[in-house]
Amino acid sequence: MKFEIKELDEKVECFKINFKKNNFKDLKSKLKENSNVSLLISSEMLNLQTKLYGSNKQETKQVQKENCKQIINVYKRVVKSIKIIKKYNKNFNGILFTENLLNKKNNNDFMLCAMLEIKFNVKPFKKMKYAILKACDYIDLENKINNMCDFKDNKCIKHREKNIDKNTGCCISTCKFAGQGKCPVKCLSCKLFMCKYLTELGYCFFPHYIPILKLNMSVFERWASLGYLFRSEKETLRFLWIIRGIITMYVVVIATIFVMLLINII
Repeated sequence: MKFEIKELDEKVECFKINFKKNNFKDLKSKLKENSNVSLLISSEMLNLQTKLYGSNKQETKQVQKENCKQIINVYKRVVKSIKIIKKYNKNFNGILFTENLLNKKNNNDFMLCAMLEIKFNVKPFKKMKYAILKACDYIDLENKINNMCDFKDNKCIKHREKNIDKNTGCCISTCKFAGQGKCPVKCLSCKLFMCKYLTELGYCFFPHYIPILKLNMSVFERWASLGYLFRSEKETLRFLWIIRGIITMYVVVIATIFVMLLINII
């Protein structure tokens, strides 16, 4: 099942998802009456009309923190709604509806669909890889919708305004992928990195507040993703799997020591 969010069609009868306690009860009642159910998520619930950047780094951090919390809550509501639909053996084609999609100020719609894809369509050992790739796509979409780097004649806004003779943006000349036009790899660390010029304008990203990363990577893995620059997708994933393995071993050792101490006390 492929997930997609479309502009609300008045011809389609939708059930509106909300945060009210009786929402799922209402959905069950609806399912008893209809065989086909379409789900509607309001633009406000998706926070689509909010720009995810403040006037400085601190403001942006707070905005993205609140947005992340809201989108994860929406995701949980949608997941439970889909499970209820399936439990009633009703038809659901993966299409969700919302309003004012053409006037959106962020890409929360893309983010939600990617999170649902991981939940329902991606195998467990491939979830982190998919999350990384989709996070990279999300950051690219955010850059595009806000025109952050504002490239003109292969020069970003920082280098144009400071009259710096460089046409590769933040990329260093020693990067093995530099000089190939648009970067051909999805390196999460590179995507997360924003130069000081843009950060001071409030344009920055925090791995802890990107919903798809928060749900599919531990806090240690998200921290580690910040410093592994100029690597391919394969190298990035291998590095993060090593981090996950180390953390897992550490937890197992601590748990074993705790159990042994507990046995000795008893």
